[in-house]
Amino acid sequence: MKITWKDAITTLSAGGAGVLTVAYYNDYTWPLMSSTRWVVGGLAALAAVILIIGFVFDKLSNLNWDLLGISLALATGFITAMGLSIAVSGYVVTMLAAVLVTWLVSVSHHFLEQDTPYAHHKFFHA
Repeated sequence: MKITWKDAITTLSAGGAGVLTVAYYNDYTWPLMSSTRWVVGGLAALAAVILIIGFVFDKLSNLNWDLLGISLALATGFITAMGLSIAVSGYVVTMLAAVLVTWLVSVSHHFLEQDTPYAHHKFFHA
């Protein structure tokens, strides 16, 4: 299995989410780190990058993976809305979990779909 640029971008986004969470909880003096809402918004942006690169721009897709991607987007959107409105620091960890689950599903989706004969046909003849 070869790693593609999509996997690299989603992995870097998930790593960035981890760095952002650690920076928030260790009280780093980075810009925009003083507010829970800014951190939740940053994590939501990283989740959006993973969703867009991992699901929207992926040619190796089927209905089941698309429905899972939509479900992850809706769940992440709900958690983001709650985190932005309530602004409790527990939502930072919840957002990190949502980002990591989205990343894991995105990478798993790519690994599992690329090994199927249908994906090979669709990839080379699309």
